[in-house]
Amino acid sequence: CSHTVVIEGPPIAGFVYNSPVLLGNPVVLTNTTWAYPAVTDWSWKFGDGDFSNDPTPPPHVYANAPVYTVTLTARNIKGSHTYTDTVIVQVPSVYGVTLIPPTAAQSGNPGSLVTYTLRLTNTGNTVDTFTLSKGNTAWTTDVPASAGLLAAGTGTNVQVVVHIPPGASGGATDAAIVAVRSQGDATKSATSTLTTAARWTYVYLPLVRK
Repeated sequence: CSHTVVIEGPPIAGFVYNSPVLLGNPVVLTNTTWAYPAVTDWSWKFGDGDFSNDPTPPPHVYANAPVYTVTLTARNIKGSHTYTDTVIVQVPSVYGVTLIPPTAAQSGNPGSLVTYTLRLTNTGNTVDTFTLSKGNTAWTTDVPASAGLLAAGTGTNVQVVVHIPPGASGGATDAAIVAVRSQGDATKSATSTLTTAARWTYVYLPLVRK
């Protein structure tokens, strides 16, 4: 015949959890402690000054990032054991962009180039790259395809060049809508409308007296 021998002793504390977790979301701690005799006292410390004495603590939400040391101490009549692990709390990535100025206007002679300098700023909290494009234009307009990588809070100058056709009539205009979009979050974008006018040109003929 066979017999099962159970050796009494202090608990072997342990837990698992859903880490990393985004700031504002709860950390769920699952108790995996083994003990015989049964645990009579539980002590959780979450690393932020909060604690619990429940075998299975309620989901815990941290107020800040990034790293906390969580300890679980389990005690029975034979002794105690403490298990420690690290919970990582991450700040969610936020994306954003501005393009300044939102509108601008210049003029130039027919056959000339007009250059606009726009300021593109990464207003998010993480590194991002940006895609640039333009709407339909009657005049050739050069826009860079992309800008970045840009760190959070930093910016770069973007040059847009408009080619005024040699045959453009004086007073003729063309508007280019330049758009910038975050590659991290395509819903974050900004635009700048650039209106370019062809100047009037005059031809002065010599005065001939008879």
